[in-house]
Amino acid sequence: MLNDIRTREDVERLVESFYAQATTDDTIGHLFTDVAQVDFVRHLPLMYDFWETLLFGVRKYKGNAMRAHFDLNDKVPLVAEHFQRWLQIWEATVDTLFAGENAESAKEKARYIARSIQLRLSAATAARIENAGAPAGLGTFPVRTASPAGPAIVG
Repeated sequence: MLNDIRTREDVERLVESFYAQATTDDTIGHLFTDVAQVDFVRHLPLMYDFWETLLFGVRKYKGNAMRAHFDLNDKVPLVAEHFQRWLQIWEATVDTLFAGENAESAKEKARYIARSIQLRLSAATAARIENAGAPAGLGTFPVRTASPAGPAIVG
């Protein structure tokens, strides 16, 4: 029988186990190790505070999670597959280690976080493209149009 997430030590165990798996994952591991080059000595205590704040309302986290993800997205675009894999690993980690109300809350909050970050990054990317003068969603790919003189490429 698994216990629920009840203490800071439980949060630390969850976060450490998650990152042990996430950093070696074929889909997202490189984002932590190669792209963001996360300093885990500094990062892990922030994540303990983040999840302790979310799960227990202790208000320990004092950071800007969105800024870190925007910075990462500027280096390598974060796509739906990245968020899905992050969430799969998180939920599997929770389910392996814990069961109970807080464990379910940790999974639900992670789902919300994944959706929220993904939507905000997508909106920011679309706005950046729109502000650059290209139609939203088209990026830098050329647009083919037809004219009386024949097909043309507008880029």
